[in-house]
Amino acid sequence: MFTSILCKQILQNRFFGTFGAIVLKKVDLLGGEFKFYLNSFKTQLAIMSTYVPLISSGVAGPLGVLHLPRLWLKASLEATAQIAAGYPGCGKGYDQMVLDGLGLDRQATLDFIKSQRPTYTAFEAWVKTQSGVNLSKASVQKLNLSIQGYIHADDTRKGILAASGLADDGSVFPDAINLNNLDDWNEFHAAVLK
Repeated sequence: MFTSILCKQILQNRFFGTFGAIVLKKVDLLGGEFKFYLNSFKTQLAIMSTYVPLISSGVAGPLGVLHLPRLWLKASLEATAQIAAGYPGCGKGYDQMVLDGLGLDRQATLDFIKSQRPTYTAFEAWVKTQSGVNLSKASVQKLNLSIQGYIHADDTRKGILAASGLADDGSVFPDAINLNNLDDWNEFHAAVLK
């Protein structure tokens, strides 16, 4: 009871005081996991939240590479322990396709994102400086076409459509980009809007 009242007072900015470094309460607000900490020197509210990555694989940044902004977002969220459960910071699907297609070293890319926490445009600038990177118009177009043309396995498609309340009757374009969008929107709704 005390913990709940204290958290409410902190959220309403009505409580000031000194406590040891203790976790006051772990609650679920707006679909994110929040932990409240108090510091013994001054009262601090540290909110740790998780986020569904809503940048689509069908989005490209200034370099024109599809999925690169989503890869940056997911890796950035994972680097700061803020990615929603069930989402890899850098998976074996589109993430690896982009790394391989551009000629980027997976670990060097993740290390850069974790250590520098770059903006997206700073990340693209770093990509351009990497040894062996291939950003030719032809290679980017080939990579983009492979991303646009990827089709999920039947069980994945059926699961996403069922979770979205849609029939698997061919009325939804079956490419992985659009199915992943449906999946993300569903996850966001469940975590934040429901």
